[in-house]
Amino acid sequence: MFSHISAQVRKDTIFLDKSGKPKSDTDKYWSYKIYTYVDGVFKNPVCTYLPNGTLYSKKFCSSVEPEEIGEGNYLTFYKNGTGNVVGKYVNDKTHGTWKSYYETGELKSTHEYLDGFMTGYRNNFYKNGKIYMSHKYLNNKKHGNCKDYFENGQLRLDANYNMGTPDGQWLTYTKEGNLLYFTSFKNGYCKIRVYYFNNSKQINVIKTYAQKGRQIQILTYYENGIIKQIQTQIKKSKKFIVEYYKENGELEKIGKYNNGRFLKWIEQ
Repeated sequence: MFSHISAQVRKDTIFLDKSGKPKSDTDKYWSYKIYTYVDGVFKNPVCTYLPNGTLYSKKFCSSVEPEEIGEGNYLTFYKNGTGNVVGKYVNDKTHGTWKSYYETGELKSTHEYLDGFMTGYRNNFYKNGKIYMSHKYLNNKKHGNCKDYFENGQLRLDANYNMGTPDGQWLTYTKEGNLLYFTSFKNGYCKIRVYYFNNSKQINVIKTYAQKGRQIQILTYYENGIIKQIQTQIKKSKKFIVEYYKENGELEKIGKYNNGRFLKWIEQ
């Protein structure tokens, strides 16, 4: 039988103004935590409350002195009392699958952790339950295949990362499922991007990039597949030569540009 139960209250979060000083009395708010002790021994969970007394979170700990060491479940709540986040700590590190919910109760996201690092899949969902995004992580960085979806379930983006850096093939689609453009990355830099006409597999524009994303050539096509325009960089300058073609493939004219401004027509 408990001979003594006590609770300690710590007001440990004070909101500051832009200068770093506590806000005025009329604007001062704080959250506070309640630690429960039975016969001098801490008993879980640690409860955090909002200024109006609404429960914000419950955290299970192996100890709270001199600081909290998370061990077990962690839960947060919306102001209306419904669950917001559900997760778990192991040795004070986020671990396993963490879930978040919309205020109306629908699943909002799942995150997979290993020893404090997001490792595995992070999935986000629309309120209707359909997947919004599914990104793969390793040590808190996107790594591997990542996909985004429209609310109708259609794939919007199919991308690849290497330890947080865009790498490999990226495909972007319209809501109707048509390929909008294709991009190839290497070590975070775009190497080539191909745009398509809407509702068609016909190429519209091809952009080619040199080292560190510097654009060196743009090819533009008519819908019948005939080349319409070729824009080529002059060495490493901001100057470009632009060749214009008719729909029958005949060269029409050649222009010279500097930083987007027309300089002159070049005689053929």
